[in-house]
Amino acid sequence: AFAALARTHGWQRVAVVTSPMHSRRACAALESAGLEVECLPGAGRDYSTRRLGSPEDRRLAFRDVAYESAATLMYRLRAWM
Repeated sequence: AFAALARTHGWQRVAVVTSPMHSRRACAALESAGLEVECLPGAGRDYSTRRLGSPEDRRLAFRDVAYESAATLMYRLRAWM
């Protein structure tokens, strides 16, 4: 839907700003829809991906990696990326 909106407005290049864990999948999906994409991962709000200092931070990062891995597989199976 976003790619269609971009084409309506004549946008050929878009910036994608999202969480660091999600940016790879989000950018790949928009690229496969025919847009030129600049990926700009934003700062994470729950923990720092640069420094997983506490067990809770590591747990949250593991949860996000597991989720993104499953979601990436789903996107590939549905040919969204």
